[in-house]
Amino acid sequence: MSEVAAVKDGLTDTSAVVTFKNAGSDGGGAVASYEIRYREGDSMTDQEFVEAIRAPQVAPGAPGSTATLTLTGLKPATDYVVGVRAVDTCGQTSLLSQVGFATPATAFKQIEGCFVATAAWGSALASQVEALRRARDHARSGNAMAAVAVDLYYRSGPPAAAVLRRSDTARAAVRMLLSPAAGTATVLF
Repeated sequence: MSEVAAVKDGLTDTSAVVTFKNAGSDGGGAVASYEIRYREGDSMTDQEFVEAIRAPQVAPGAPGSTATLTLTGLKPATDYVVGVRAVDTCGQTSLLSQVGFATPATAFKQIEGCFVATAAWGSALASQVEALRRARDHARSGNAMAAVAVDLYYRSGPPAAAVLRRSDTARAAVRMLLSPAAGTATVLF
């Protein structure tokens, strides 16, 4: 195993692309398989490797060719280390090769005030909207599923907000639905 690397252009706040050179067996052909694991942190011992999270399988290729692995569901602004061991046909493993990387912090985008809460309260500066925004940012930074939900909301929120702006009754109903969440967010965040 050699040349394990995190692809700089392949790092996002919740995913990473890792490459390594395919190892060769004693006979010169491809190895039987790879053990690939990852964990939070900046290094990995053999014992930590055994306890780490299993990564998706990568099929061995021709020795010296580049293998690619994509990890998903990572936390933003977090250090990770990936360990890779080649396994031969007799079940013997190579020494552990590893690479560390850090996922970047989540970069939030403001889309011209077209979110549902902004439309419901009529201003991006309303205290309820600010509290909900803080709750969203907090949830997204610590939870991959919340990050996916927020990304989905970024795509569906603007059209919903555009419809909502046309009806005072709908705006009042959404304010009533969101008020408990806004109140809780005000207390917690």
